[in-house]
Amino acid sequence: MSKIIKKVFIVLAVLVMSVGILCACDDNNDDGYPQEKGKFYTLSKAYEQGLISRNDLLNIYYQYFGQAVDDFEPAAKTPEVLDEQTVQDIKESWMYCEVDKVPKTREEIDEEVTIEKYLGTYNGYVAVYISGGWRGFFPTVTTIEIDGITFNYRDTNEICVWKKS
Repeated sequence: MSKIIKKVFIVLAVLVMSVGILCACDDNNDDGYPQEKGKFYTLSKAYEQGLISRNDLLNIYYQYFGQAVDDFEPAAKTPEVLDEQTVQDIKESWMYCEVDKVPKTREEIDEEVTIEKYLGTYNGYVAVYISGGWRGFFPTVTTIEIDGITFNYRDTNEICVWKKS
């Protein structure tokens, strides 16, 4: 019986630790997490700090899930596609945090980091869902509620917003 309790404790400890590292975005730093090329914020922190509006949140939700909340009319994504320099800056920022400032070549970064979804740019903040780097994401349902809007993710990763420095 004690082996089962130990296993449950270990699983719970891993889940609790993963909540603190949902993505490279640092939710514990009110100023965002300074990166070499820009700053990342969790979606929650960006909204709480007034960096994005409720309409921006609703647009991000639509872009991520492909469906609108209630009767919200989503706006077109602008720009429709990120330019290569912005993509590279976001990836480098992600790796800067992920690997503790260890220099990487552009090829290594491109191999390790993927912008899974670009969700639009709002007041200069780029909303993205990123994977890669050394940090693994545990397969579990993660639910984040922001101002009555529920974001359900398939793992411990979540949408971040990034602003160029």
